[in-house]
Amino acid sequence: MAKIAIDVDGVVINLIGSWLNQFHPEYMMEDIKDWNAYKFVGISKKQMFQEWDILNPKKIWLYPGAVTIIHNLKSLGYEIFFLTCKDRKLNKGMIEHDKWILNYMSLGNFPYIINCEKWKYAFDIIIEDNPGIVNHTDIRHKILLMERPWNKHVVSLVHSTPSWYKIETIIERMIKENGRR
Repeated sequence: MAKIAIDVDGVVINLIGSWLNQFHPEYMMEDIKDWNAYKFVGISKKQMFQEWDILNPKKIWLYPGAVTIIHNLKSLGYEIFFLTCKDRKLNKGMIEHDKWILNYMSLGNFPYIINCEKWKYAFDIIIEDNPGIVNHTDIRHKILLMERPWNKHVVSLVHSTPSWYKIETIIERMIKENGRR
C-alpha cells in the first residue's frame, strides 16, 4: 500500500492561525501571503520561533477533518508518517507541542520524522503547505498541497485542496495517476 507523508504545521495543526491568535491578534491568517510569516508581523525569525515554543498546546487549533481523515486513510491500508521540518535547536518546544498534540488526538502511534529535505524520502504522496516544495519538479506528481494564503501562487503546479474533506478522493486519483496502490 502507498506511503503517505503528512506535514504537521499548516497541514494538521493551524500553527500560523494559533500563533497569531495568541501573540499577534491584530492579524488574521488570511493576511499572511508569504511563507516567512515573521516578516509580515514585523519580528525576527528567532522571535517567531521563541513564540512558537511557548504556545499553549491546548490553544493550538487543528484543521477540521484532519484527525478523522488521517485515521480513515490508515484504515484503508495506507502507511502514514508525519514528516516535519524543524530545527532541533531552535524548535525544541514546537517538537514537544507536535508530539503532545498528536498523542492527544490519538495520532501519536504514527512515525514522526524531522527532516527538512522531504523530497529525498520514498513516499508516494507528500501532504504539505510549504510552497518551496514545488521547486523539486521531480516530485511534483507526489505533492498534495494544502491551500493556504502563503502558497496560492503555486497551487496550480501540483495537486491541491483547501480542506481535508477532499483528500481521500485526491489521493485515490494521485495513486492511479502514479501507477501505485
